[in-house]
Parts: sequence; C-alpha cells; structure tokens
Amino acid sequence: MKKNINLILILLLIFLFGIGTYYILEVNNKEVIITEVEITGIPELPIDSVFSKTIDFKSEVIKFNKDTVLKFESNFKKGHVKQGSLDGYLTKNADGYTIKLKSITPITTPIIVEDNLYVSGGFGSKSYFCFKIQDGSLVWAIDLDDDGPSSAIVVDSLIVFNTESCTIFAVDRFTGEMVWSHWLGDPLLSVPVASENRIYTAYPSLRVYTDTTLTTHYKKIKPSHPFICLDASNGSIIWQKWLDGDILKTPIIVDSNIYLTTFPGTLYKLDKTTGDIIACSSLKATSPPSFFENQILVTRRSDDSTEVKETIAILDAKSLGFIKEFEKTEAPYLDYSVQKKSRLKTKSDSLDLGNGFYGGAPATSGWELASANIGQSNVASLQLFQPSLVSVYKSNVICLMGDVIKCIDPLNEKELWNYKFDIDQITEGGSVASTPIIAGNKLITITLKGELLILDCDNGEILFRKETNKSVRSSPVVKDGIVFIPTTTGELVSVNTNIIGLEDYPMFMKNAEHNIN
Repeated sequence: MKKNINLILILLLIFLFGIGTYYILEVNNKEVIITEVEITGIPELPIDSVFSKTIDFKSEVIKFNKDTVLKFESNFKKGHVKQGSLDGYLTKNADGYTIKLKSITPITTPIIVEDNLYVSGGFGSKSYFCFKIQDGSLVWAIDLDDDGPSSAIVVDSLIVFNTESCTIFAVDRFTGEMVWSHWLGDPLLSVPVASENRIYTAYPSLRVYTDTTLTTHYKKIKPSHPFICLDASNGSIIWQKWLDGDILKTPIIVDSNIYLTTFPGTLYKLDKTTGDIIACSSLKATSPPSFFENQILVTRRSDDSTEVKETIAILDAKSLGFIKEFEKTEAPYLDYSVQKKSRLKTKSDSLDLGNGFYGGAPATSGWELASANIGQSNVASLQLFQPSLVSVYKSNVICLMGDVIKCIDPLNEKELWNYKFDIDQITEGGSVASTPIIAGNKLITITLKGELLILDCDNGEILFRKETNKSVRSSPVVKDGIVFIPTTTGELVSVNTNIIGLEDYPMFMKNAEHNIN
C-alpha cells in the first residue's frame, strides 16, 4: 500500500464500501498514476489520532476544573497514630539480615534517610517502622488506623506516605510522632511527591462516584480524582485540581512543572505553584513519565488488531507534542484478559479481601479504566504495579518491557543489549521483576522469584547475583553497596554486595521529586 495515502480517504472508503482492493488515481505533472491499495481494516492510528483530535483533552480538563457543580473536599478527618512494637523480628546472616514484620503481605519500596531505614508493615498491615541500617535494630514502631502504607518520601524532618485505606500521614522521622494527617478517600494508590516544602498526591472523590447527576454530566472525560497540593509543614491545602483518574504510581517534578500519568493513560503537565493545567494528552500511557534533556519519556499501549503491545514514546516536555515512538513489544502483562487468569490476580483478590474489599475493588479505585489500560483490576495489584519505567544512561534508554530488560539507542532505535528472564510472565501475571533502578553505571533489579541481579549498564553483563528465595514485586533501595529488598511476604532482606562504587539509591524513584534522570 502506498504509505502516504490520506487517512481520511481510507476511512471514507471503509465507511462507503468496506475493506477490499481499490485503485487510486493521482495526477502528477500531467501523468496519471494508478496506485493499487489493499485495505484490510482500519489502520493503527498514531498518537495524534482522529480520536485525540476530536477530543481536545486540555480544553475538556480545564472545562471540568471550572465547573461549579464539582466541589472539592476542604475539611478532612484526621488519622491516628500510636506507639507500636516489634519483637523477635531480626535474623542475621553472612551478608546481611532479614527483618520479619507482623504481616505476611507485600511491602512497598522502603526509604533510607541518613542511617535509618523506614518501611511499611505491608499491604495488610497498619504499621510503619524505622530501623538502624547498620544492624537492623528497631528505632521506633507506630500503629496507624489505616492499612496498606505506600512508599514514602522525606521532607526535612518528615516522613510522608499514603495508606491504601485511606489517609496521608506526615510523621516525625526521628520519633514516629504524627505531625499531621488527612483522611482523603478510599483507596489511595499512588506515592506522594514533594518539592519546596509542598506535597502533592491524589485521592478519589466519593461524591463523583455517588452523585448520578455528575456521572452522566460528563460525556467525554470524567473527573474522578482531585490532585491536591499541601503545605508540608502543617498539611494545609494550597490548591486542588481535577484529574480523569488516579495517578499511575507517582508524579514527577522537574523545575517548575509537575508531570503525571493517570490510570486511563492520560499524561498531564501542571504548574507546581498554581496547579494550572499547562498541557495534557491522551496517549494510553502505561508508566510514570521520566524526563531527559527537555523530553518526556513514557511507555504507552500501542495495540494492533490482534495483540496488546507497548512502545516507548518520546514527547516534547514543553508542549507534550509527540516526537516518536519505538520498540513495539508484545505486552501480555498489560492485557486484562491474560491478567485476570494469572496467579497475581488470585493473590490480589485475597489481599483485597483481607483489607475489607469483599465485592472486589471499589469503583472509586478506577479499576475499570485501569484494567483497560494496564491490565490490573485489584487495589493490591494497582498499588504494587511495576511499570515499564524508562531510565536514561549515557543518552541511551533502559527499560524492562515484559520479560526483557532492553538498552536502546533512541536515535537510531538500535538495541545495544538485552537481558531476558526465564519466568512465565503469563502464568505469574504482572511484571517478572521489579522496575530496574540505575545506580551510577549499574542496574539493579529483583526477579519475582527473589533473585537479586546487578548488571553493567554499558554492556548488560551480570556483575552480581544472589538468590534470596523470596517473592518480590517492589523495587529495592541501596546504600553503601547494601541492597534492601522488600518482599511480598512481609520480610525486608538486606544483602551486602561488597561492590565498591555502587551508588546510593535511597527511595522510590530516587528522590522526593521522583526525577530519576
């Protein structure tokens, strides 16, 4: 088929006559050129598609942000914190130690601040802990009135984290005492982000889901989650804006801007001071954005007629205009029809039930839109989702897509090296390994089966490997060559790699602004 045949003409032919073979006459310099065109179906559309042009996402988002019918919450209930305890939890071995927490449910990525290690008690836990890195001794333990603490961020003397149900907590990192908290909504599935003494997160609006006049009012894009900016010192509200879904993992902050993706796949750019919507694009994003040299890197759904697929997309950071996409990969890990039959689905059903979701994930989680985009449909699997986050190393991109870590030159789209995991991703469900982190010139990941791998970013060679025999679905953190691994069974495992020059990577997505590059 001639490549530059007009898309509108193809769609018109399909509408009038159906699929088949057509002959297009074109007059060029007094010559009549006849081109045979075989149309087998509606062609795959690029990001700037007919659908995207039909719906001006920025205008729609600004419109519902100005709608006086919608009301933000302004008075939130407080959470509660009391002193906790932990006994008989520590087991030491030749290259580290294992901390066994009270719950046997998945732990989110811990955080390291100076010589202390802070970690959630697990998805089914209402506890949060602080340990000494050197020997694993307990500094403090607190019991919350909500379960499922997320990964945390540090803001001066505060540790800040969400709980799945349903509160954001800011606690003193030295004592564990609560400084402030807000019961925002059920469930909270993302990790907060912070910059210049401000904290940003999203929460579900119960009114949007229960008010039938609102559910039918918006025909194209439905507001569901307020994005809230809080003063880190006291938790006071600075501003709120509406999004079309919960945030996929976390926002990132670059200079004066916030970039985030939502479960439905929309990419947003906001002013971090005012919350003004600068740009947004519906591109079926499947990862949080990352930033490099005035460009946004993100993975996205790019299905063809028969298979679910994922690509790496590059967009202009100023306008969110599409530049290119490449490395189209089969993506059963994003396919709901595959994921709903997996072991992860069965386990997530059980975890949700343990947290009180007796009829499955609530509508407020946004699971229906999420499952259509990233394949997951449980509160547990949405909070623990391991995306194909794009990292940059020496101007090359590194990304785990499915069961393969790939290093690619984005200019010529040439694969420089890859590492393939021997794990049945379809049976297991989700990602076969934790989202890789880049620490200096080394890549660190933990497989679903618990194998710690450290690769050379230059050539993909294995520098270190160790079996922990623990199931893992969250990224580790690193300090002074020691890797701290959160498991799905309520254990935190430390492994001293003795690798000199293994740079520190102290928290989820590296820092409080989550700007990994």
